[in-house]
Parts: sequence; structure tokens; C-alpha cells
Amino acid sequence: MVYVYMDSGTSNTRAYLLRDGALLAEAKAPVGTKDSAIAGDNAVLVSRMKKLYDGLLEAQGLTDGDVGEIWMSGMVTNGFGVHEAPHMSLPVDARALAEQACVYKEEKFFGRELHLVRGAKTTAPDAAIDFSNLPGVGNVRGEEIEIIGLMGSGGAPQTGAFAVVAPGSHTHVCYVRNGKFCDILSCFTGELNFAIGKDTILSGELFHGDVAMEEENVLRGYGYLKEYGMVRALYILHASKVFEVCPDAVRSQMLAGVISGGVAELVGKKQKGEWSDLERVYILGDKPYIASYKILMERELGVPAELKKNAGGRSFALAGFLELIRKR
Repeated sequence: MVYVYMDSGTSNTRAYLLRDGALLAEAKAPVGTKDSAIAGDNAVLVSRMKKLYDGLLEAQGLTDGDVGEIWMSGMVTNGFGVHEAPHMSLPVDARALAEQACVYKEEKFFGRELHLVRGAKTTAPDAAIDFSNLPGVGNVRGEEIEIIGLMGSGGAPQTGAFAVVAPGSHTHVCYVRNGKFCDILSCFTGELNFAIGKDTILSGELFHGDVAMEEENVLRGYGYLKEYGMVRALYILHASKVFEVCPDAVRSQMLAGVISGGVAELVGKKQKGEWSDLERVYILGDKPYIASYKILMERELGVPAELKKNAGGRSFALAGFLELIRKR
């Protein structure tokens, strides 16, 4: 069967054309739910996704009638995505994600059914969220299929207990036991780092570019966080510029220790409770700052942590889609 799979996020959309599991072509467009939110209408997103779709088919000499199914994941089920659909409640696995995908007929641009992979959340399907349960809320849209791809490609086991760190604007840590998502810890990280680096006095005191993470500097920032709290730790970083204690690149590594360290500290608390059988941590991505998570998780948790750049040369999302198709 010929499939088209599209992975759409906040800013970018990637499209893949496959026949019987083999990748024929792929394309990318700088469009996502951010554009829909700005426009106040999702037409800007869906129309660009349709243009991507048409381009893939035309390049391969195919037509819409040749495509058996179109699948989409990521932010497509967000209110500014293709069609809003509720998160699935944990626990979920690959089979559940495949079988409970939202089938939606998009009339305006595609004129056919789309299979939308739903995100996942920690609360019950019809649970009301109030201050009593708000601190326990965690949710993902897109990370779930990436983690399925990690497991399906052999990058993580189908048995045992492990955590997967998916860094980004909001870093999500998913706890997986025997192939099922059992918990999600969602944190405000990338956006915080961006704001600090752009709109505070630290903006002119940091190295703006990729910098390798050195354990000593990352752990120093983490130490400041643990001993003094975030607001004091950030001022200590500022003071290191005022008194010319270290270069900007070192300060950037310490900042990673502060922000990524907040996530590591929370995972450490989880390990003392519901995640007590945690055996290993996997960190997704290839940006240099992500190495700070490996340093911090190993120090805080005392278990091995591995960086995972891709799923055997494929994107984690594409590998996850192929796993969903196999599980149906």
C-alpha cells in the first residue's frame, strides 16, 4: 500500500511518501500550528500541507487515487492544527495509538479521510482539571510517536522500565514500562532558556551558538540550582560576568545546568516514588545542549543515560509511524 505520513509541529511540517514501508520521497515546509494561531484560522496550515502532499505525488508520478491512507501526527490534533481531537489517557502503547487514531474527513483541501494520531495525557478521559490535580498533569502531542519509533527501531527495549527525555520548547519526560507509556512529566524549559537569552541582562553574557557541554560546568550550574534555587542561581551566573570569573561559553553551560537541572531534579523525585524501577534514560535529539541532560540524569539518578540522535538513520517520528502500521 502507498501511504503518506506527515509530522507537523509548531513551526515545521515534514511529509513522507512510502510504499509497503519503503521510503520513496520526503519534503519539508516551514509551517505549523504557530502560523494557524497567528492567522486565527488553520487554512494556512492545511493548505500548505496539501501543497506538500501534491508535490510528493507529482514528483513520483502518482495521483491522490494511488494513496491508500494519509496519516498525520504531532500538533495536528491541537486546536490550531488540522482537527482538534482529545488526548488519549495513559497507559497507552503503539497498538492503542494506531487503533484509536482519529479518522477525520477533511473536506476543504484534501477532500478525503485523514488518520490523526492523538496525543497522550496523564489524566482520566473525562477528568475535570482543577487545583487539586493540576500539578500532576502532563501531556504530549508528537513525542509519543517519536518514542514508539525509538522502541520500534531497537533504540530502546520493549520490556523493563525507562524514561525518555524529549527536549524542546517544553521538555517532556515519558516513563515507559514494558512498552507502555505510564507517566508524563512536562516542563517549561526551551521557552525559558530562549527568554533568558533574549530578554534579560544575561542576553549579552551568554555564548549565542552551539557550545559543547563540559561536565564540570553543567554540574556547577546544577549545584547552584540545588543549593540556592533558580532565581539566585541565575544571579550567580550574572555575577560571574560582572566580576569576570569565566567566559560566556562557560556561563552558557552553567545555564544549561540550571534549566536542564530543574528537569533532572524532578525526575529524581519521581524515581523515589512511582518510577522506582527506572533502569535507564534515553535523551532524544542532536543539539549540543542536550548532552547536559545525559550529564545531569546520570548524576541525579545513578542510572545510565544515552543520547539518541535518530532511529537508525530515520526520524523518530517516521520510525514511529511505521511501527503503528505494523501494530494495526
